[in-house]
Amino acid sequence: EYPQHRKLKNTSPIRRVPVHSELIRLGLLEYASKRPKGLLFPLEAAGPDGKYSKSVSQKFMRHRRKCGVDRPRVSLHSTRVSFVTKLDEAHAEPTDISAVVGHYRNFTLNTYSGGMGLKRLQEIVERVSYPGL
Repeated sequence: EYPQHRKLKNTSPIRRVPVHSELIRLGLLEYASKRPKGLLFPLEAAGPDGKYSKSVSQKFMRHRRKCGVDRPRVSLHSTRVSFVTKLDEAHAEPTDISAVVGHYRNFTLNTYSGGMGLKRLQEIVERVSYPGL
């Protein structure tokens, strides 16, 4: 559920997102069930623009450095790039990849389709695996 104190210009930031089975195995749903409604991961505060992106990026940077990953050009956005690459390597269709990450698919689909169902999105997400995680 989107935090009540946030104002949305439109509904595009709200998406149905499937949870990968590996994250379920690692306890994400259990963690989420114990959190109050609102943000899934606690953050210090929104920035002056009312967005949490800077706070999330800084928290990610501190965590990756703590884990020994301290290379230039590695950022929170790198996780999205990596995931899209993994889906591409798993031969997911470009329109499927776009649907999973919330990007524009094409005029007809974005205008007339209600979007892919969660079951289909889940099937696409499950094409990615991270052995050893």
